[in-house]
Amino acid sequence: MIAGEYFITPHAVNRFRRRLAHGLSYEEALGRIIRSLREYGRPPKPSPTGPGIYIIRVKGPVYRFRAVIDTRRREGPLPVVTTILFG
Repeated sequence: MIAGEYFITPHAVNRFRRRLAHGLSYEEALGRIIRSLREYGRPPKPSPTGPGIYIIRVKGPVYRFRAVIDTRRREGPLPVVTTILFG
């Protein structure tokens, strides 16, 4: 199992698979998201949509996307990635 700094919702994993990584299994996509956030993610920036929502831009060699983080939601001690958008 791969651990990261964020809890990735099943919705976010499925969006990543549908939008960017059609051929990956759920587990492979989850691993790619976690590794991409860790290795290529830029510092979170506040979103204009409202307080507590942040965007992390990921510009890796294979995948470019934005992870939407809702700091008002928690899964244990971790902030929650609610969805994945195109980079």
